[in-house]
Amino acid sequence: YLFILPDIMLCRHFFVNCAVFTMIVIYLLLGFAICALIARPFTVFFHECGHALSFFLFTGRASDIYIGSYCDKEQSFRIALGRTNIWFRKNPLYWQYGLCDPHASTISLAGQVVSTLAGVLFSLLAASLFAWLAFTYDWHGLLKLLLLFALGSALLDILINLQPAKIYLKDGRVLDNDGKILTDIFKSKRWNRIYQKGIQLFQEKKYQEAESLFESLWARGFKNEATANMIAYSQIFVGDHDKTAQTLHLIEQQYGCTLQTHLTNSLFYQKTKNTALEKMHHLKIIELNPSNNYPLNNL
Repeated sequence: YLFILPDIMLCRHFFVNCAVFTMIVIYLLLGFAICALIARPFTVFFHECGHALSFFLFTGRASDIYIGSYCDKEQSFRIALGRTNIWFRKNPLYWQYGLCDPHASTISLAGQVVSTLAGVLFSLLAASLFAWLAFTYDWHGLLKLLLLFALGSALLDILINLQPAKIYLKDGRVLDNDGKILTDIFKSKRWNRIYQKGIQLFQEKKYQEAESLFESLWARGFKNEATANMIAYSQIFVGDHDKTAQTLHLIEQQYGCTLQTHLTNSLFYQKTKNTALEKMHHLKIIELNPSNNYPLNNL
């Protein structure tokens, strides 16, 4: 018994330590999960606010901000701040992602770059500022921990958002994420000279050559709304109505019913003598841009 007792006590001590260690790990993991659930919405909110603020500075137009959904208004409640609407998903567990949908349909190249980067930079700035305040003014320890998680979430947000990807909206539209937009902008600088050559061919009424050039750009990865619409314009003037209809369908699927989409459609229906649909698109253009003389003259 005297020989066995030390071994029993040693085993008991070992198992007690294992149990305590396991409980500590469980509590830490649970704490990290809770902190992440709280910190992530903080990052998402300031990320989308950064986009909305930069869009407003460059275009003067407001935005719709979605927290927890991609344009799902039915499952969300709205908070209006002037002309900006913030839609929060009714279930807070979904507040791990979001979207900024600007009201403006066009923005300059510099505006695109700044507004794209504004999301990750604004969330990082907000997290850094609040973390600095928490430690400088010695806020509660729990707040310090949460803000450290928010800072980590903002850093992780840079890696996540700068990976090129597509975003599929509730209303059927397909948008590019921040990484895809930046990739397309850098590609656009590389392929811009070829694109301008296509514009020149189009202006010289060499529509077949322009169509081939724009289609080659699209095939090589220069995929954006402007290129797609120039393919459609070229096909309209070539007179290939079947291909034009397919291209217009692709544009609506990829970019939604924007001002440019309605302009291209109105020209197509004008050339195909479909007055009713042409008129419908002219009215949509006026609704989006009342000062546009093109639809007024055609009406």
